[in-house]
Amino acid sequence: MSPRKDPVEEKRSRLNDARESPGSEGSLAILRAGLADRVSIVVARAADLVGELGITTLVPEMIAAFDRFLVDPSKDKGCLAKTAIVEALTRLEHPDPEVFLAGIRHVQREPVWGGSEDTAAWLRGLSAIGLVGCDHPRLPTHLVDLLADREKPARLGAARALGGLGRPEGALLIRLKLLHGDPEIEVLSECFHALLSLEPPSEAAAFVARFLDCGDETIAEAAALALGESRNPQALEVLKRSWERSRGSPGRSFRRVLLVAMAVLRTGPATEFLVSLVSGESTESAQGALSALGPFLYNDELRERVRAVVAAKEDSSLLELYESELRRNRISVE
Repeated sequence: MSPRKDPVEEKRSRLNDARESPGSEGSLAILRAGLADRVSIVVARAADLVGELGITTLVPEMIAAFDRFLVDPSKDKGCLAKTAIVEALTRLEHPDPEVFLAGIRHVQREPVWGGSEDTAAWLRGLSAIGLVGCDHPRLPTHLVDLLADREKPARLGAARALGGLGRPEGALLIRLKLLHGDPEIEVLSECFHALLSLEPPSEAAAFVARFLDCGDETIAEAAALALGESRNPQALEVLKRSWERSRGSPGRSFRRVLLVAMAVLRTGPATEFLVSLVSGESTESAQGALSALGPFLYNDELRERVRAVVAAKEDSSLLELYESELRRNRISVE
């Protein structure tokens, strides 16, 4: 006798049939049934597929499901369905703010060992991101509240939403948040990225540069990496000045991160500086620069330049590191 199949898993599996002919009546019927289901994980899977397939005709059914679980949160453990619905609506660029406003205010405490936890934090953060696309007039007010939320996912969502806001008040709020700090480095990192996307390059780079000397190595490293990933034209000089200031300091990890940030910039001057360090007298700097360049040695021209510099130094440890970087980054040389 074959084991009985889990009916919930059968429903979730059946939803995948909607992929075969997206937009057809059969596909829509499958997804409608999924969104109307009483089991939240089935509804969540249906919402994921609606967003993935871009089926805007099912937006009313998603909103009805969201409202249903909002009225009775106990039927949506972990906010799985409501969160998936908000993600799908954001993906579909739904212009009505009502669901996002409800999501941004929702708190759902559920019992855990030793107490309770708020399972709606991701929902609040994602709702903030969805609300950005609605151009809601009171959006900055909602985002201020969310930046001070007790839960990290909600604050992360607020920072990302501010980064996508594209308005001057967004940069001001991010500056204020950075100056006041946050216990979670992920939130601060998201704030650095948001600010660098919102402000003019010189102003943003100058402000983030303050945190390279803040005395907290974890925050300094997050600021450096954000500068590198921003491709800000002012970032290289900021990072180089920090490199010079940190010479001889005990913070070797931070100095390595500075080199990685320069490599991530992917500009000619940044690459030239790193190659010059590989060819320089300091073994530690040469090794750090080579490791920072490692992921980019797939570029034939760069790889040949670095190989020639390493060979000219006749340093066996550096040559070994060069070959190790090729292996680590799965770069094959014919």
